[in-house]
Amino acid sequence: MVFRELYSNMLDEGGSMHWGRPEPAEGHTVITVRGTEFADAATRRDEIFLQSTPLFATSMTEIHPPGRSPTAVFYRGVKIHNLQNPGVFTYNILTKMELTEDRTLKWVYYADSWIMNTLSQCEDAGILEAALVGRNENLEAKNNYTPASVTDAWADIIMDLTERRGRANVAVWAVVAAESHLHRAARVKAAQLTAQEKAMLADTLGFLRSVGVDVTAPVVVTESLGRGVTGLAVRGTIYLSRIALVNGPDYLAGTILEEHLHLTHDFEDETRPFQDFLINFVIQLLRGRAAEVALAQKKEVTAPAVEQFPF
Repeated sequence: MVFRELYSNMLDEGGSMHWGRPEPAEGHTVITVRGTEFADAATRRDEIFLQSTPLFATSMTEIHPPGRSPTAVFYRGVKIHNLQNPGVFTYNILTKMELTEDRTLKWVYYADSWIMNTLSQCEDAGILEAALVGRNENLEAKNNYTPASVTDAWADIIMDLTERRGRANVAVWAVVAAESHLHRAARVKAAQLTAQEKAMLADTLGFLRSVGVDVTAPVVVTESLGRGVTGLAVRGTIYLSRIALVNGPDYLAGTILEEHLHLTHDFEDETRPFQDFLINFVIQLLRGRAAEVALAQKKEVTAPAVEQFPF
């Protein structure tokens, strides 16, 4: 802390640091400090004062190459905090932060927030791969990324990483945020279906037509639409997660029917109008089935007897 204070003042005044005994000069102030602890701090000054060039930066935070201390966080070039979880990269916060009397970070939450925000805007595939692939305990992997904070390009990079490096090897919250962001924008890739899956989809659409539901909207099956989402209706297209097919034809029919009704009737999920419509729809199907049964029974009663001949 003493070294940081004196060195900061020296930098503010445009001075320089020297080892040994400098000669006094007119118009210059010389501060001489003795002691092994201070000398050690001076030797390790790159752990206290950031010397590197940023790899990526926003107006709020810079991402720097890894330093000697993987837990160090810097504020305008000066170390102010040690992270609980080490970072793959070094972070220098530029936006105004509140410090304590000894010039350390007062509110840890804000540092984590600015780091996450900057990583969410970073569209450098190399940085994201280094930070989010094969890492479980580091700061970047533990960040709780939100779909609203990431960009389209960021989400595309994350989904590319899941394909190249394996989904299980990419930080889980990054994958969740990327999938959720892309499915909201309906920017998801179609899955390659097996012959059995194609047949199930065709049979299900045929079944729905047979009961009066003619699905004319394009149906796109994707690997995933995000956690807990099996169907989505966006801009005239029905998107299905592959899990809808895995769950069987009845589940698939229900999912397609729901998204079809979203498109044709503009119903919102979990609303009373949607509930009333579905109940009426089921009642109409039951009445039609009851009429078919009654007609079949009537024909059976009125049909003429057929004489049986013992051949």
